[in-house]
Amino acid sequence: AARRDRSIPRYALACSWSGVALAGLGRDSEAFAVLEEAVRYAADSPGVWNLYSSAMFRLGVPQKAIGAARMSVAAAERKMPVQAPVRQLLELNVHRYALAQALLNVDGDAEDQEAATILRQITTSLDSNSFEALRKTLGTREEFQIVAAPTTESGMYLSIFNRSHMRLAWLYETGGQSEKARAEYQAVVSRRSDEASALAGLARLAADAQERDRYLIQSLDANPFAAD
Repeated sequence: AARRDRSIPRYALACSWSGVALAGLGRDSEAFAVLEEAVRYAADSPGVWNLYSSAMFRLGVPQKAIGAARMSVAAAERKMPVQAPVRQLLELNVHRYALAQALLNVDGDAEDQEAATILRQITTSLDSNSFEALRKTLGTREEFQIVAAPTTESGMYLSIFNRSHMRLAWLYETGGQSEKARAEYQAVVSRRSDEASALAGLARLAADAQERDRYLIQSLDANPFAAD
C-alpha cells in the first residue's frame, strides 16, 4: 500500500518489519530479499538498518547482524546535527546499544572489548550536559519504570541507561574487574533503587558480610523471583 501511494520511506520501513517477521518464521531467503529491498530505498535510514540487524540475529547470522548494526550507527551519526535534539541523541544511543549487543552475541575477546568501548560511550553520553534537563524531569516525576519498547524520551533514557550500565557491569564482573563492576551497578541503583539485578550484583561483589546481606535482602525485597 505504501509503494502504491509512492510513500518510499514508509515502504522501506514496511519492508524492514516484514523482514523481521519472516526471519522470526525462519524463512531466511524471503527475509533477505525484502530487507535488501528496504535498504535499496532507504540506505541512509538508521532504523531500517537496525531492523535488518534484528532480523539477522533472529536468523542466527551474527556477523551480518553486526554489519547491519554498524551501518545503523554510521547512518545515525551522519545525520546528527551540531546542536542535536534530545530525541535524536537518544535514538543514536539506542543504535549504539544494538551494535554492542550484537557484538556480545559473538564469543570473542575482541568483540567484548569493542562492546565495552561502545557501552562506555553510551554511558558517557547519557551523563553529559545534553541530558541535564531530561534528568531533572525524571527526578521531579520520580519516573523509574524500565519498559521493553519505550516511546517517550524519559522511557528511552531510563531503558538505555539501565541496560548499558548493566551490560557493562556484567562485562567487568566476568572479567574480574570488581571495582569497575561495582561502580556500574551503583550507577543503576542511583537511578532506580529497587533494581533487583543490580542489587544482586552488589551483593556478589561485597567484601563485607553485613554489606552482602543488606544488598541481598534489598534484592529479594525488590524481586524475590529473579534467578540471579
